[in-house]
Amino acid sequence: MTDVEFPDGNWIVMVNGSWNEWSWGQTLEYNNQNGFYEGSICDLSSGDYQYVYSITGDFDNWSGWGMVGNAPFGTNCDFNPGDQWGNYGFIIENSDITLEYNKWGQCGLDDIINQSEILLRPFNGQILNYIHVPFEWKQLPDNNGYTIQLSNTSIFDSIIFEKNEETTLYFDTNNLDWNQNYFWRIRPNYSNDNTAEWSDVGFFQTGNFQFDLEATLYDSIDSLILPYTIFGDWNNYRTSIIDIEGKEIWNSGNFGFMLSHISEKGQLFGSSSINYPINRGIEINYDQEVIWSAGIALDQHEFKKIPNGNYMGLKYVSENGPIPLGEWTSAFQQLGYIADGLTNEFSYSAQEIVEFDDHTGEEVWNWNPHNYFSKLDVDFYGGTWWQSLGNLYHDWTHSNAFYFDENENMVYLSSRHLSRITKIDYHTGEIVWMMGLPPDFMFSGDDHICTDLKFSFQHHIQRLENGDLLFFDNGNLDQTIFNELENTSRAIRVKVINDSYCEVIWEYELPSDLFGAGMGSVQLLENGNYFINTTGDGGTLIELNENNNIIWDVKLGLNWPSGSGYRAYRVPSVHPGIFSIYAANYKSIQNNFYEKGIELTNLENFIKFTIHNKSGYSLEYNYEFTNLNGDSFDDMQDIISINSNSSFDIYFHPNNDIDSLENIQIKVWPKDHAYLEKNISFNVYFQDNNFEMGDINNDLLIDVIDILIIVDHINEDILNDNQFMYADMNYDQNIDILDIVLIVEIILNN
Repeated sequence: MTDVEFPDGNWIVMVNGSWNEWSWGQTLEYNNQNGFYEGSICDLSSGDYQYVYSITGDFDNWSGWGMVGNAPFGTNCDFNPGDQWGNYGFIIENSDITLEYNKWGQCGLDDIINQSEILLRPFNGQILNYIHVPFEWKQLPDNNGYTIQLSNTSIFDSIIFEKNEETTLYFDTNNLDWNQNYFWRIRPNYSNDNTAEWSDVGFFQTGNFQFDLEATLYDSIDSLILPYTIFGDWNNYRTSIIDIEGKEIWNSGNFGFMLSHISEKGQLFGSSSINYPINRGIEINYDQEVIWSAGIALDQHEFKKIPNGNYMGLKYVSENGPIPLGEWTSAFQQLGYIADGLTNEFSYSAQEIVEFDDHTGEEVWNWNPHNYFSKLDVDFYGGTWWQSLGNLYHDWTHSNAFYFDENENMVYLSSRHLSRITKIDYHTGEIVWMMGLPPDFMFSGDDHICTDLKFSFQHHIQRLENGDLLFFDNGNLDQTIFNELENTSRAIRVKVINDSYCEVIWEYELPSDLFGAGMGSVQLLENGNYFINTTGDGGTLIELNENNNIIWDVKLGLNWPSGSGYRAYRVPSVHPGIFSIYAANYKSIQNNFYEKGIELTNLENFIKFTIHNKSGYSLEYNYEFTNLNGDSFDDMQDIISINSNSSFDIYFHPNNDIDSLENIQIKVWPKDHAYLEKNISFNVYFQDNNFEMGDINNDLLIDVIDILIIVDHINEDILNDNQFMYADMNYDQNIDILDIVLIVEIILNN
């Protein structure tokens, strides 16, 4: 409230809202520690709420509305940007939420907080939706590393951790918890043991957790190849990541995001309840920022990026079809329908596969089942026509998954209510085959392959690298058409041979208490284990080893349909793509004015950048190198691959002598997480160091002392980088007896 002219007399700051029909609001108290007005409201039911800030007091006879701070009209914090009210807002969905701070009459904090010039992430006042936190800061000159401190007080009288870090990014995965205030700072460390000043203090909060779970590990930790699990809750529009013990480490916060897919590179795809329908097909990052949106109302079952860089999703399409004859016939006739099994009079809703151009958002390809499937193919046994009687439309295909295979140029589509998987030629749109129910239970059953598989109401179709198909068979029709004693869900992997028949490669039948009538997913892990998600028993996630033994499980505590785990995946880490850039020989320059820059010498006449991938994902990184002024360096760009928690060195050599200060720029971004792009400029200068190869101690003499230093290094590895270069007489990157021989020759010849 730095720009507010406060009234005379007594007054208070309040938040007024729709939770009590805009009557007397909630008083906000001033927090001396962080300088904000804060408060809490309890016992709100699930739903949408809007609010504004107000100041009331003596000046307005305590009306509650003396001065009002609205959300700016049409902005991202205007809850309904199309209406006449500038109200902030939020959505409650069966759990506590923490709202962001707002500057009076603005979105967020803007310039209310002086963000440190050194500390980059987390930024001041940020409310994090995770407790595995990357701390980032700018590179400072002349040092050989940094010390970072985290505290729960601004005066650091209680230290949570103090760590030394060589790069400019420290990723903490052990020390933070939910709903806490934190303060942090860094200082550089110098080789001469001089103590530097601490940086400005940064502060942030962690939000509230969504799930309080406890997982069980039945085997050694080594039996698990991936340490984290991400899952989306369909009905409550939320997503969480938990660790092996079941502790939540990340959630979708207040954004209302429901995960439908996570890529092998850690990209998050799904839909959000916020700003319907704009966010029904989106990619987001781990800070709840929208990376890409289809901008239209899509079906929330599946949305993802395909290998050509475009996005693909499912869009509702309707067309009239007949009401088939069945037990429901008379009920439809009472509503005025002919219901003779022939007349196209009732709306059939299906899902069209749509591909969007990643740059323009335009639709560039589609596949409409109304043009390829017969409307005589309907579900007779799963109860869908009774649902249609109430809905007044038929949920015909209920397509819930697709898989685009770039090697075959084929699309595999799962249509739940037809109990069918379809292989589609991407170029022609023609159906290669349909896999599903026998002809006794489906009009086009004679055209189906692999009818002996007896799957029904399935989810999560995938094609593995070797061509096998993997999916989750819900088994809803086991009793009604396959005469089984009970409905049984299973994960199944099949090999399709000659596009004609199938061989079951692997399957796992879930016990009866884990039968899942809806949702469900399965994932093959690199170590051969399978990870299965079912809505059975309140939502259950299990990992199986190669012998189909359960080695890990967790209960989500959800009751479908009021809550349900839609899909779940094992993942290597949170924050894929986080990285740092380190410039070697970044030093202070003392000329006519103080500068900092990368020092080149006649010994190290090159620029060296080290890219550190701090995430659990192995990724490709793009880089662009530009000489902003001068002609000593060529502009370059390339793509490099960096394994998880590893680094890569990039070298740039000048074309000519540098006789003045030049300026270069390095831009780096993970190919699959471009929002993490770093763009840093450096001065570059040349320092002519008078040295001679063999003069290890730089005393301008080559003598027996230099030989003794090399001997000590061979025994104890004592040389620093510069001394190593002086000692490597034959430039073979090794210090050994051959280098000593060459130094002895120099001494004898002198």
